[in-house]
Amino acid sequence: NLAFPFKRFHIGPVWRADRPQKGRYQEFYQCDADIIGSTSLLNEVELSMIYAEVFKALGIDVLIHFNHRKVIESLIAVIDKPGFSELIVSCIDKLDKVEWDKIESELHAAGLIKSETDALYNSIIVKADTLWCEEDIRANAAGEEAHKDISVLLKVIGSSIPNLVYNGRLARGLNYYTGIIWEIVLDKSSVANNNISMGSLGGGGRYD
Repeated sequence: NLAFPFKRFHIGPVWRADRPQKGRYQEFYQCDADIIGSTSLLNEVELSMIYAEVFKALGIDVLIHFNHRKVIESLIAVIDKPGFSELIVSCIDKLDKVEWDKIESELHAAGLIKSETDALYNSIIVKADTLWCEEDIRANAAGEEAHKDISVLLKVIGSSIPNLVYNGRLARGLNYYTGIIWEIVLDKSSVANNNISMGSLGGGGRYD
């Protein structure tokens, strides 16, 4: 009896199916907003605006980081290492906690050579702010699709969400994401104690 697209929000207790790491609870409260039954990129616009409006109402200054999983797919295609997809996504996902030299050592141990890890470094570290529109990323179908989606998102949103920031280092390790992904972090420039340590305040993405 549902009418599609079906939109819902939910606030309540949720549970992790995996074995939680230190500092991650098995049970916690979470607010979810979901849209089902539509492929329109206006969904991404609406969900971005939900993030912006909610944190503004809460009086918390945040940065709304976003990326596209097909940017990462394209990057992996550029170095021609499809079999390393899961490992590379996992490594990119750890970059906010682990230094590059340790990530590089892990990739070398798994079988990537120096020229390949150098290419990854140049993309996800040096060009992180512009990765989605770099020519080498756009040289294949995945990258072109990501470029198109991000272009639409930014064009429609315009300047209405000034704290929406592209982040080429954002991967979100869960392997079911297929499109635009988000992660919300505290804007440390807005707080007196910019040494405050706080993880993600929210996150999600499209999975078709």
